[in-house]
Amino acid sequence: MGNSKSSALSKELLEDLKSNTKYSETELSTWYQSFLKECPTGKITKEQFEGIYASFFPGADPTAYARHVFRSFDTNADGTLDFKEYIVALHLTSGGKTLQKLEWAFALYDVDGNGTISKSEIQEIVRKDGIASLRSLNLEGEREIEKRKVRGFLFPVRMGNSKSSALSKELLEDLKSNTKYSETELSTWYQSFLKECPTGKITKEQFEGIYASFFPGADPTAYARHVFRSFDTNADGTLDFKEYIVALHLTSGGKTLQKLEWAFALYDVDGNGTISKSEIQEIVRSIFNMIPAADQGNLPEDENTPEKRAEKIWAFFGKKENDKISEGEFIQGVMDNKDILRLIQYDEPQKIKDKLKEKKQ
Repeated sequence: MGNSKSSALSKELLEDLKSNTKYSETELSTWYQSFLKECPTGKITKEQFEGIYASFFPGADPTAYARHVFRSFDTNADGTLDFKEYIVALHLTSGGKTLQKLEWAFALYDVDGNGTISKSEIQEIVRKDGIASLRSLNLEGEREIEKRKVRGFLFPVRMGNSKSSALSKELLEDLKSNTKYSETELSTWYQSFLKECPTGKITKEQFEGIYASFFPGADPTAYARHVFRSFDTNADGTLDFKEYIVALHLTSGGKTLQKLEWAFALYDVDGNGTISKSEIQEIVRSIFNMIPAADQGNLPEDENTPEKRAEKIWAFFGKKENDKISEGEFIQGVMDNKDILRLIQYDEPQKIKDKLKEKKQ
């Protein structure tokens, strides 16, 4: 989820952000789609940025501080933040290397942008943020400030952490233990999740809409419907935050066994604990709907149609026409033959081309 439109970000910008932030290509590409959805012009205005901060601090007034943070990241001073400026802001206020954070902190406190910080500028930022008196830092005579003091003084905002309590401690620990995501990421995404889905649930239609945004010019509806079903563990017709994050994790990473257990659930369309040939054909057809015709033409001759690919998968398992594949057989078979793994999943066009190059060498 998310990689399919990575080309919407220029290769140069993608590499720049991957090199200078902690985020992966999948995360950056996914967030870029969300960014364009929220900001079709490709820019966040000061007012929108202040609104984001306001959502993190209910009952308080972060407007003035948000305005200073916005200024510090509006590097070209055009009154907006583009995607790069926004990601750098997210990175530095939720992580980043110490030197990067301190360079940003200087820009934050250098209110007039003259390259120096005056006492009045420090007072302005401190007043706007409501931080305790400077004396509490005991700066006089100290050559270094303890990291805990710096965190509390210079970086009061950790984009997303401020409302991490909105997620129960149990759920947060569960997701941190069973996915690749950090507390900051989970807490930030939870706020976005609630903003998009105030009921705390994603409907099937909303989920299909998310997939549609990743595959312009294709028809991912059927595949999205199957993916939704496979993650709707309680079969209530919606995905809660946990189900959504698990879906994101397994479709963009995850441990091999987890991914294979999910893949089995995806192909077990009727949920009876086995997979039939017709079920494989159904899922493979939905996958082909997402592959552009031009890319289908690059596929090997024996798998360039849904029927051929389904037949090839079935043959790998050595099953007769009306046989069934159990979960154990499915997982073991895929683990024993990596070619099956390639055949059962949506393979992005670039990956297909890379594999074809490997075969030619």
